Amino acid sequence: MSEATIGAEPRSPTRSDLDGTPALRDCNTMRMVALHWNCSTAKVRRMIDRGVLEALSLDGMVRITREQVEACEARCIFGSTI
Repeated sequence: MSEATIGAEPRSPTRSDLDGTPALRDCNTMRMVALHWNCSTAKVRRMIDRGVLEALSLDGMVRITREQVEACEARCIFGSTI
């Protein structure tokens, strides 16, 4: 056992541990969200352009927070469609 794991708290499983889907970070790229949802980056871009998915744009870089992704998922699950 390595020194890093001795006495370390067991980490809770991430979504990627459970079903192979990449887990989201606090701040994500369109590609990371596309991998998480198993769709294309073009689909994620269209969702942003239509206002279905909120995103931050800084100097041409698009970033999507975990909270924005989860809010979009909740809306899609409980009512409107993508």
